[in-house]
Amino acid sequence: MTQDGLPGAVVCGILEDESGLLWISTNRGLARFAPRTETFTAYGLHDGIQENQFNTGACFRSSDGRMFFGGVNGYNVFRPEEAKENPFIPPVAWTAFFRNGQEVKLGNPYSRPRSLKLSSQFDVYAFEFAALCYFMPALNRFAYRLEPRDREWISLGSINTVILSRLKPGDYRLYVKGSNPDGVWNESGFEIGIQIVPPFWKSTWFAILALLFIASGVVTVVRMWMKLRSAFMVVGDRADSVVDSYGLTAREKEILRLILKGTRNKDIEKKLFISGSTVRNHIYNIYQKLGVKNRLELISRIGKDAQKKS
Repeated sequence: MTQDGLPGAVVCGILEDESGLLWISTNRGLARFAPRTETFTAYGLHDGIQENQFNTGACFRSSDGRMFFGGVNGYNVFRPEEAKENPFIPPVAWTAFFRNGQEVKLGNPYSRPRSLKLSSQFDVYAFEFAALCYFMPALNRFAYRLEPRDREWISLGSINTVILSRLKPGDYRLYVKGSNPDGVWNESGFEIGIQIVPPFWKSTWFAILALLFIASGVVTVVRMWMKLRSAFMVVGDRADSVVDSYGLTAREKEILRLILKGTRNKDIEKKLFISGSTVRNHIYNIYQKLGVKNRLELISRIGKDAQKKS
C-alpha cells in the first residue's frame, strides 16, 4: 500500500468520518483514504501531527465528529471537515541543464529554448526543474515522460531532476509535471523538444561520402585491371622480340616471360622450383634494368617497345 501513497507500512488505527473517508494512523504519519477514488492524502510533521509514529489502537472519534489519534509524543485532535487541501496549482519551471555533470548555461528560465539539438557523443544529460509552490517545497512532487520512449508517467518523488542517457539518434519530447505538497498537480507542466544528432560516421552525408569513396576505389581498381589486361594483349606474342634486348640473364628472361603471362610470384616459385626470396630478387633486378617500379609499368614498357619494333 505504501507505493499507492500510504505513508507507513504498519497501520496503527482507522477511523471513518461522516463523509465516508477513512483516516489511518501509521508508523510513519497520518493518511486520509478516499474509497471512491482509491487515493491517499498523507499528513506529516509539517501539517502539525505530534510525531510520525502513532500508537496501535490509540484512536477515537467523539460524538461531535472530532478525531483523536495518539502517538509517541502526545496526541492530535481535529475535525476532518476542516482538513482542506491546498488548491494552488504550481507552475513548473526549467531551472538548469547539465551535460556529463557540467552545467550548460542556457539563459534565464524565461528565455531558455523550448527545443534542444544534442550530440549523441555525450552520454548523460540532466534537466533540473522546480514546482513553484513555496510552502514546504521539499514535499513538492515530480513526474516525467519521454516520448516516444515512455508510454506512462515516471514518478520522481521529490527528486526534481530528469536524467537521460544513451539516447538513440532521433526526435524526442520531454514532458515534466509537478505538484504541491497536497498532491495537486500541474498536468500541463513543462515540455522540451530534444533532437539527438547521430555521430558524423552515422550521418547521411558521411554514408554518401563513404559510398563515393568506395565507388571511386572500385573504379580505380577496374581501370587498373583493364589497363593491365590491355597491356597483356598488346604485348602478346611480340614480347619475345624485345625481351632479349634488355640485357637480362637467362633466369630473369624466364621469369619475365612468366610475368608477361600474368603468373603470380607463388606460381613462379612452384614452376621454377625456386624460393620466394629468389623470385623477388630476380624481379627487383628486372625492374632496375628496365627502369620501372611495378608490374603495370613493366608490362606497359614492354608493350611500347614491342610496338616500336613491329
